[in-house]
Amino acid sequence: ARRETHEGYSVDDVPPPITLDQSRWDMWYKLTVLHRSNPNYFDELRKVHPRWYASLVHYYQLLGAGPVTLEELGTHYGVTRESVRQYKNKSLKILISSRIKSE
Repeated sequence: ARRETHEGYSVDDVPPPITLDQSRWDMWYKLTVLHRSNPNYFDELRKVHPRWYASLVHYYQLLGAGPVTLEELGTHYGVTRESVRQYKNKSLKILISSRIKSE
């Protein structure tokens, strides 16, 4: 159930991480609901594209992931910040298309 809280959105009484900036709340909410409704959506992405999966999870601080910048992820993977941003965006497209196909 979606509820407004002073931190932003919450899912089943779980507010988004305090460190998540307000512009990311809506996507955090959508991805959290998607994961709770069917964790398998994320499993396929994790298996096929682990870097894409990690960039999405860390950028939106999903599944208890701590805050990590795109630059920090890029350094970890030996790629640019822009590459990590592209991984994140491609991940969102994959998750959205997987959800549409399954409905």
